[in-house]
Amino acid sequence: KSFEKLEFVALAHCRGLEDDALARVASTVCPNLVSLDVSACELVTDRGVVAVAEARRGALTQLNLQRCARVTDRGVRALAALCPALELLCLGHCPALTDDAVRAVAAGCAGLKWFDVLECGQLGDEAGLALAACRRLETLVLAGNPGLTDRTLAAIANTLHDLVSLNLSFCHQLSGPVLARLTASCPHLRELTLAGCAALADDDLLASTAARPFNVSVGANAAAGAPHLNPTNAFDFPVAIPFAIADVSALDAPSLDAPPCAADPPPSIAPTVDAPLALDEPPSVVVADAPTALAATSPPALAASLPDDWRDDPPPPTAG
Repeated sequence: KSFEKLEFVALAHCRGLEDDALARVASTVCPNLVSLDVSACELVTDRGVVAVAEARRGALTQLNLQRCARVTDRGVRALAALCPALELLCLGHCPALTDDAVRAVAAGCAGLKWFDVLECGQLGDEAGLALAACRRLETLVLAGNPGLTDRTLAAIANTLHDLVSLNLSFCHQLSGPVLARLTASCPHLRELTLAGCAALADDDLLASTAARPFNVSVGANAAAGAPHLNPTNAFDFPVAIPFAIADVSALDAPSLDAPPCAADPPPSIAPTVDAPLALDEPPSVVVADAPTALAATSPPALAASLPDDWRDDPPPPTAG
């Protein structure tokens, strides 16, 4: 059976999903697919990714492959070559990926707006420098990649001026002067997450906020699964405290092999809607605990695209 009108499919945590079934979904079951979430589908490999890319060549705009540990550079290279219209790509917790995968994405997907390589582990500055080509990026998640240095930060500052959210948690080699240059060069930046960046001192963070006022969120009470780690959201804690900087060197780095927190909702993707930036809202620097900082940046939630009454029971039939 074919679902010709179905464009957005979420199969997250379907741990029995294999490559052949995924290929059928993309080619015959959902021939007009534009957004696909197969995060934490442990049996998906490069073969499945290549099949999706070939079936939805030029049409796919969003793909979530978080925690698909069998996906390698080969699959990502094919994806980037065949799907240049991608705007959202999540590759977090894919430990086999290297700088080559990021270079392929940067070369093939110039319109990318959301890119996540959380805790890929093998990434270094060659990946960071390649991302300078993605000038439309608005959300970038580089957390948990300790091989990244100031060279990556400088490249971001030079070219990615549309950034709204940047997560650099546990990138241990970043320095204060380049961070200040970044914040001065990205006028739309509203969320900067730096948990576990042990080389940064209070003075570095204060200097980086000198040009514009920042709110700083401190503590381990940030809500698990918060959509953007934004202290202006309706959370009980933390409260936004201007210029209250935590000692990030006291935070313990997380284990890169740690399982996901049970309280975290599975990530999902949906069509993004461009909204005007509220310039009267101050940006925020988030210095949070390790699990929160590495788990909280998730793609836009699928439920956000559903009508308000989608959970209501249908009305009873009227008497004829």
